[in-house]
Amino acid sequence: MPTGPIDYRFTADGQEIRARATPRETLLTNAGAAAAEVIVAARPEALPAGRTRTFAHAGGGEGRDLRGVAFDLDGVIVTTDRLHYRAWKELADELGLDFDEQVNNQLRGVARSESLKRIYRHNDAPLPDEATFRAQCDRKNARYVELVGAMTPADVLPGSRELLKALREAGIAAALASASRNAPLVLERTGLAAAFDAVVDGSAATEAKPSPQGFLLAALRLGLSPWDCIGVEDAAAGIEAIRRAGMVALGVGPAAAGAHANVAGLHEVTVDSLRALFARTVKTRDAP
Repeated sequence: MPTGPIDYRFTADGQEIRARATPRETLLTNAGAAAAEVIVAARPEALPAGRTRTFAHAGGGEGRDLRGVAFDLDGVIVTTDRLHYRAWKELADELGLDFDEQVNNQLRGVARSESLKRIYRHNDAPLPDEATFRAQCDRKNARYVELVGAMTPADVLPGSRELLKALREAGIAAALASASRNAPLVLERTGLAAAFDAVVDGSAATEAKPSPQGFLLAALRLGLSPWDCIGVEDAAAGIEAIRRAGMVALGVGPAAAGAHANVAGLHEVTVDSLRALFARTVKTRDAP
């Protein structure tokens, strides 16, 4: 878990934004040729071309109090694994490629194009040309979106809604950090859109986990230091991303290796247990 500055990049309005996060502030530099608008502390902020702006973190970024929690979506808040599996399985069958639950489990938190590459590698099959490959990704996504459209609030995992409500009542911000471009649709269909103070999906987080980009963007959009946050994930790559972002890592389920603590699901988590985990981990981090 880094304690010094963290450098990362993202794109806003087609411009490259270079970011440097420190415990107290984030510096944003527009490396593009045109002005861009970025979201900081849930507000749009103008960033002129070639200019750097400094944004202080709420609370001063001392890293002593839990101020925010950034959640992965699939496997943590909801389970869309069965929908991804069904969409990938239909495409794989169409292409004559072997695909099963074991392969599907290796695609958790992985971007769509990389997932399809892994399916081809599993079959020792060469990738098709770029246009064909992109069309296959699009077919899978269209089928997945169709399946997501049938989701309801009943698809929210036990304890998720209650924990999000408790965090808001406790004054602790909640963000979503998902690799899925369909995350906003899932939140809408499950009635959770208003439960998050910031949402980062695959259209904003362009680097696949274990890159910390998505979690760092979540902290930025909350206006918080990542060192004041806990990240929650169900996959080892996601846990690595959280730790590389400077956050305390809470793992959900057996695949979340490397977390500072693990639970079976959010039904086991309370605001008090999150605060205790944060305090315990920060104390260890700051020990000489």
